[in-house]
Amino acid sequence: MAYPFLCHDIRLRSAPDLPLPIPSTRHPSRAGWVNHGIRLYQEHFGEADYLRYSREQFGLPLPPSGPEGRKALQAISRKLAFGFAMNGLKVGRRSTHMPGVGATGVLTILANPDVPESDFFVPGRRFPVRLRHSNAAFVDDAGVVPRGCALKLTQAPTGGPLDLVFNSGIAGEIFFDARNFWDFTMARLKVTPTEWSSQKEYVRKYPAAFIGAIDAHREAPSSYADLMYASKIVMEFRARDGRRRFMRYRLLRPDLERESGLLSEARQRNIWYMLRNPDDDRPRDYLREEFVRRVRRGGVTYVLQMQFLEWDDDRHTHEVFSAARAWDEVEHPWHDVARVELTDPMETADTEATRASITVHPECLRVPDADHPSDPRSLAWLRTQVYPLHQVARRLRWLVGIPPARFPAKDEMIEFGPGGRASGPLPSVGA
Repeated sequence: MAYPFLCHDIRLRSAPDLPLPIPSTRHPSRAGWVNHGIRLYQEHFGEADYLRYSREQFGLPLPPSGPEGRKALQAISRKLAFGFAMNGLKVGRRSTHMPGVGATGVLTILANPDVPESDFFVPGRRFPVRLRHSNAAFVDDAGVVPRGCALKLTQAPTGGPLDLVFNSGIAGEIFFDARNFWDFTMARLKVTPTEWSSQKEYVRKYPAAFIGAIDAHREAPSSYADLMYASKIVMEFRARDGRRRFMRYRLLRPDLERESGLLSEARQRNIWYMLRNPDDDRPRDYLREEFVRRVRRGGVTYVLQMQFLEWDDDRHTHEVFSAARAWDEVEHPWHDVARVELTDPMETADTEATRASITVHPECLRVPDADHPSDPRSLAWLRTQVYPLHQVARRLRWLVGIPPARFPAKDEMIEFGPGGRASGPLPSVGA
């Protein structure tokens, strides 16, 4: 059955804003931290490259809706879906967000007069939940990578009325549409622990990825619970008043005072390099072990927040949907929607059986349709096509009795990576 996308004609811009906006938040946990991405990009690659690729990276001007753009988007989707599915059959594990840690508990919808009334988010309503934290890339918890979170409003590994998927950071990402997600994937496949030039070239071509990676990556944080997680995609929010709204969501501890793992300027300088600091001797699963201890010790409480935008045809353009751009928090403040109370750790096998998808949601939410590989809505569109097939491929392997391949005995991306084994001595931090 085809996913029922929201079809919505939007106004297209012909040129990007320059300089590129640095993602920012008013939340006090980020106080004093600075994303130096624009300056550091120019130091590496020069002002001429910054101006050139800043204009080219978003594929502007986008063509109007038509069969050619749709055909190109579907072609990328088919290639990615095939690659992810083949990897799922080969190893039986996730291609991204590989090892994880999970917990179960309860979500309670909060009474908040600033949240538009809907048929699903009814104050006082409670749902059993399971939550899975993970590293977005690589096995090593001490690496410099985005951190992930998947929240299911059920205690079953599949199904449920709503899945929410987050990554660390407020906005900005190392990819932001179907076209550059394909380029990112091709670059990542060439990476080894001693060879990072493909990722360096990728962020040169996409300055917003250089900036966004700084916002999303975390270096050896103290805990998965000490981070802020955001959706990075935009969904329609249909309230009872019938007005056209769109929504972003995020998750964080209500008492989070200082977000952990924010990158120093030295780490920002070479954002494509993702290995742990060689002086860090903690085990590669220290974050997973810490989260289990924390949940057992007294539980973990998060607050689910949403940010709303009421659509204006005369004012808003396709940039509303861009994962590379944050919404202004004065005009679109964050509102508390629900409290998540986690009380029991999950067994590893149960955690790894958890499947979350942005296609699982109630009637009041919907993923917007996309028209072109450079359409910013295409990133969410791609997730509805690629990841479900990858999950099916993994399940097929399990159903015939072949267990998932083991993770490497050594730390992944210390001994070897997607592109192969280390071919020489590992570079020092920041190399």
